[in-house]
Amino acid sequence: TASAMGKSLGQFVEAVADYEVTGEYAHEVVLCKNTIPITVTLSVVPANQRVTLVREAGADVDVVGANGELIYGELIQRLPMQSTANLIGTADNGWLIT
Repeated sequence: TASAMGKSLGQFVEAVADYEVTGEYAHEVVLCKNTIPITVTLSVVPANQRVTLVREAGADVDVVGANGELIYGELIQRLPMQSTANLIGTADNGWLIT
């Protein structure tokens, strides 16, 4: 199996309920297909980890960091309807949205 930084390269999941990013993959893609509001919790920030969130359905998707880590300077980010957020973990600044 190919790996980067000792991790598997990627994972794709569909979330219809609350979901916790594992932190085991260099790039994790989460397709949010929820019909009720959910929360996606990011793993503890590992430098250079990438998470792509896609909000497909109509219900709210809130994104929070593990242990209160900040996402682009905030505790909670809400994904707009039919949007994509690319997040990159940094050692100094928590999760950044690109």
